[in-house]
Order: sequence, then C-alpha cells, then structure tokens
Amino acid sequence: RTEQTDRGRRAHHSFCYDEGQVQRIIALAVAAAGQRRNRLCVVHKPGGTPAISELWVDVAHQCAADSGVQLRFLEVDTAAYLLLAQAAAFDVVVTPNMFGDVLGDVAALLLGSRGMSYSFNVNEVGNAVYQTAHGAAYDLAGTGTANPLGQIQSLAALLRESFGLFELADTLFAACNTVLAKGLRTADILAPGAKLLTTLEMGEAVAVELGVALGSKSSTPVLRGGQSD
Repeated sequence: RTEQTDRGRRAHHSFCYDEGQVQRIIALAVAAAGQRRNRLCVVHKPGGTPAISELWVDVAHQCAADSGVQLRFLEVDTAAYLLLAQAAAFDVVVTPNMFGDVLGDVAALLLGSRGMSYSFNVNEVGNAVYQTAHGAAYDLAGTGTANPLGQIQSLAALLRESFGLFELADTLFAACNTVLAKGLRTADILAPGAKLLTTLEMGEAVAVELGVALGSKSSTPVLRGGQSD
C-alpha cells in the first residue's frame, strides 16, 4: 500500500511463504537434482528477506537430508553474477519467485535470446502449464521475427514431464538442435554466416527435422497446427 506522510509518499509491500509451500517447491527441486547431477543451488537474500531466507534454508536441509543431493546456498546478487561467469557450476536452482524471475532472464542470455527459453509451472498435484519463459512480446506480433524455439521446446518439456514420452521429447529437442547446427536462425540469434528465417520458416524447419527423425524411428505421425506468424 501507499500512504502520504510529511516526508512524501511511503510505500509498503509484504508477502509470505507457508512452510508447506516451500517444502513442496524444494522437494520437487531435490527430486529434479537427484535425476540429474545431484547438485542443487538454493538462492536467497538473507540481508533483504531474512525470515523468508531462513525458512528456505531450513526446509532445503530437511528435504535434501539422506537424498544424496549436494546443497549450495547463494545470495541472489552472487548467483546472478556466477550464473554468467561460471554457468557450468550450476545445474538445478531453486529460489523464491521474486528472485527466480530475474535469474530466469539472466539465464536466457546464456541461450542467446529470451526467445530460446522455455518453462513450466506445476501445481501441488502435478498439473502443469507449459510456456516460454519470457513475456508475450506483443510488439513482435505479425512481424514474422519472433523465435518459436522456446515455445517448441515448451512442448517438448510437456511431452517429457506430463506425458512421460521421453523418447519423443528428446527427439523434438534434438530437432531444434539440428536446425541450429545447420546454421538456421531467427533474427534474435542471427550469427555471421547463418541463414535468417522467419518465425514460420523456423517452425517448418523444426517440423521437417522432426519428421525425418520420427520416420527413422517409428510410424508416429507429426502433428502440425495451423500456420501463424
């Protein structure tokens, strides 16, 4: 809220986490780390949000006990710096939303563009919404310049995480990588010597590579929606 004082406006903002909420979030992160490299970084800010940071640290220790997952605790300032300076040192990161939004965009830079990033939001019973990890970018609507790879990889994540179609998900991820390896790019990730594609052309290129891969693996059809920019 905002109130008027003799020194001008004074703004207040508060938020809270229930221990059960934090346990659910960190338990998922520990499980994800256990399926990967057994390394989990917990990002917090004890100098700015001491009570919340203490809760997240305590719950992280509880959730990771006897899991074999190695915990690392970083303040968000340091995490943002190291994410760019020593990206290979990170694997799974868990953090409150106010820090995660910032770190997500920082991490997208490592991919070359926010248009390459994908995400999913999972509720307490496992239902999820899959989407790109950036804003809607309404300014790009109809221009044919948006990068569709983040959205396509969101679909791949859906296939893997919600439907358990691991091979199909890996094939779709691989199709995206094959397109990039061939030097095909949208404007946001254009590099010297690369071929510039529109949004539709990039989607078509991925569909072609996916069709080739699926044709060599099974008779699973390639499902394609309507054309759009």
